[in-house]
Amino acid sequence: DDPDAFSGGRVKGGNLSFVPNPRWAPRAIRYTLWADCGYGVRWTVSPSWVSEVFVSKILPRALTPTLKEQAELVAYQSRGEFYSPRSDAGRVVRSETTMIGGRPAWHYVMEVRVTNQGPDIPGDLVHIIVVDDAKGGRSAFLTFTTIGDSTREREADAMRASLPVEG
Repeated sequence: DDPDAFSGGRVKGGNLSFVPNPRWAPRAIRYTLWADCGYGVRWTVSPSWVSEVFVSKILPRALTPTLKEQAELVAYQSRGEFYSPRSDAGRVVRSETTMIGGRPAWHYVMEVRVTNQGPDIPGDLVHIIVVDDAKGGRSAFLTFTTIGDSTREREADAMRASLPVEG
């Protein structure tokens, strides 16, 4: 764990940081196949469902040749780790190049539908932003908000808008 991950009014992971919404609870996010540990915030939707926003450095062993492939790999592994087998394959809403803090980035958005949460929780709208840093590494910023929850989506959008690249 990184003792500085929640310092200075920002949540930091890899070379990215964001300003957390104070209504969301800080949390170290589980280890993933592509990152040692992410740091972020969580909103509890129900006892078995959360919305999350987090940042993390991408492990060197998980790097891909392009930012687009990196975002697709993170999306694929996230579906498997966080939803499977209770979800669909995910529908790509957006996949495009962008810039974050003057650095090349890829913004990938998917909608993942689930079948085990009842009619009030149809699934998540997932935003994945992968950013190249100046030293050949990459960091990722992810948001998971319940489909149809426009308040949480606006809050996640505001956190995404606060992204700078650190170094």
